[in-house]
Amino acid sequence: MTEESIPAFRRPPEGALMTIWVIYDHPKDYPTGYVLRAQYCLRDGKIVADPIAWYASHPDQLRAALPAGVIRFYHPDPNRYILETWF
Repeated sequence: MTEESIPAFRRPPEGALMTIWVIYDHPKDYPTGYVLRAQYCLRDGKIVADPIAWYASHPDQLRAALPAGVIRFYHPDPNRYILETWF
C-alpha cells in the first residue's frame, strides 16, 4: 500500500478548491459494506469524483482514514445510501 492510497494523504487534482468526503452505507455497487469516496469541487464549479474508493465492513474504519481536521455534515438522504459527508 502506498501513502497515496490512504485517504488522509490523497492529493486533490489541480484546480480543486475543496474535497468532500462521502461515506456510503451499502450502496448498490458495494452492497456488502461501506464505501468512502472523495468528491472534488473545482474552480469552474464542477464536482468530480475521485476514481479511487475505499471499502470497509464498518464505517468507523473509514472515519479513521479521513484527513485530520475534517468536519462531519449530516443530511438525510432519501435514498439512504449516503451515511455522512465530511468537509
